[in-house]
Amino acid sequence: MSDEWPRPDDVLNPEVDLPRLRKELLERIDIARRQLDSGEYTDYDDASLRRLFEELTHRATSRRR
Repeated sequence: MSDEWPRPDDVLNPEVDLPRLRKELLERIDIARRQLDSGEYTDYDDASLRRLFEELTHRATSRRR
């Protein structure tokens, strides 16, 4: 561990990035809202959600091999 003080850029960047991160998040929310409003989504019941998880699990374990 260093006894040096952090550089000012290292301390300020997270706070400077907050407005940018907020803007990006709001843009993503707007996109998602438009998709929902236009019907671009899939409804799942318990059985179809279980099948989706099984398929994703299978794909994930297949990639490890």
